[in-house]
Amino acid sequence: MARVFPITLTSPGRRGLNKERANDLLGPEWATDALNCVLNREGRIAARKGWTNQTIGAASDNIVVLHEYVKGDASVEMIAAGGTKIFSGITDFTDPSNDITPSTAPTADNWQFLNFNDKVIGIQEDHKMIVYDGSGDFSDLVAVSGTAPKGVAGCAAFGRLWVIDDDGQTIKYCALLDETRWSESDGGGSIDLRNVWTQGMDRAVAVIGFGANLIVFGTNHIIFYTDAAGSELGVNPNQLYVVDTIEGTGCVARDSIQPIGEGDVVYLSRHGIQALGRVIREKSNPTVTISKNIRTYLSNLLTQQVTTSIRSAYSPEHGLYLLLLPDARRVIVADTRFLFTDEDGALVAPMLEWTFDLMPMSVCVRRNGDLLFGFDGKVGEYEGNLDGGEAYSVEYSSPWLLVEDPTIANGLKILKEIPTIVQVNGNTTISWLWEFDFSGEVFTGRTSHVAAGLAEWGEAEFNVDEFSGGLILQKNIVEGQGEGQFLRVGLRMNVDGFDFVLQQIKLLFKLGRMAA
Repeated sequence: MARVFPITLTSPGRRGLNKERANDLLGPEWATDALNCVLNREGRIAARKGWTNQTIGAASDNIVVLHEYVKGDASVEMIAAGGTKIFSGITDFTDPSNDITPSTAPTADNWQFLNFNDKVIGIQEDHKMIVYDGSGDFSDLVAVSGTAPKGVAGCAAFGRLWVIDDDGQTIKYCALLDETRWSESDGGGSIDLRNVWTQGMDRAVAVIGFGANLIVFGTNHIIFYTDAAGSELGVNPNQLYVVDTIEGTGCVARDSIQPIGEGDVVYLSRHGIQALGRVIREKSNPTVTISKNIRTYLSNLLTQQVTTSIRSAYSPEHGLYLLLLPDARRVIVADTRFLFTDEDGALVAPMLEWTFDLMPMSVCVRRNGDLLFGFDGKVGEYEGNLDGGEAYSVEYSSPWLLVEDPTIANGLKILKEIPTIVQVNGNTTISWLWEFDFSGEVFTGRTSHVAAGLAEWGEAEFNVDEFSGGLILQKNIVEGQGEGQFLRVGLRMNVDGFDFVLQQIKLLFKLGRMAA
């Protein structure tokens, strides 16, 4: 009788995507496809959540900016922009009272909204800055002294607005807690960046406050400003000086920058998704990136993407950094809960990707933890297991695996069975796919799964067990086909109102003819 030997893939794909080496032999901890997947709290591949519509009256165009306005009394108000309109709230875009567009109508929607001193400041290239205090409409910001910048990006930090002027070479700042005063004699001032670029001329893309530093991102530089003595608000602009410069990396998309937990900042550079803290520590090698395992794939997506349309968000509740690429129809996801050091000593994040039939154009995380997406005329919240009431697909593929029995030198291995263990609490059919030896010939098999309430008596004893959180641990066997020395395996399924977790795949082989 031929001896059967197993290869067990426990928690397959837990390190996320590795598309850089998709055609190499890798361990089962990697995935080459992880579409509409997340890692659950145990680090297993699972289906992402869906979205539920929050809007009863749809806007006439895409919602391309979402912002939560936090007022001085700690109350909040959602602000949305799209179709050259700005709205208060996200529930009804048809109610005229929710239209707070300034009377000097904007001609584009690429707003960056900043909470500042109980107001919201709006910044957009080729537009005057606008201001909103929670009543009436937005209005043009009128300078009492000096000239307010026509900014391309900015931040509110250390009691001031810091705004990159439209020349990309000047940062203007206002007086303390006063967005109307910009002259040097009245508490404002400016910083000339042309004096600080070290590797030829650059252009400022974004500015942030980080710790006690003001940090300016060019496309190929990161400039750190601090002061000699500080002030009660953290930075004295009259004593600012460059304390550090990092060359060879920078930010390519203003709205890709997000502060994440433990005092770090994540952003999109021309090398991929980078963590600022890591770049600071690895200053001699600023190309280190937490998305290194999808670097080429991400770079190709960016060729399809208009940079000014890129959006991002960080959800502490889910531990996810989301990079929204609407034109490329992808959301790139970095799971910051499971950062690990790879074989090259680089700190990387498990990377995943999402798609939506109705592609979101904006994303926002509220202070209460809600994760919102802006779609065509509506806003959806990340929850449930349907995309706006519709099912969505989930795909997983392993890398190429070496089928090896340590007791046998070589020989072809015949796949007999694929025992699988998944957690699911709904009725569904999973398609399993596998391929041998880079041949392109794909074998398929299916397993059927039922919700707990529909299981027949006695079924749990053999292949269905209850599991925590309402999920059902279901064991099924797929009949095997094919033979070879190298194998990859995956699954395809539709999520239609239920949760799903992939726990284990086992591959049972017997020895075939000896390989040449």
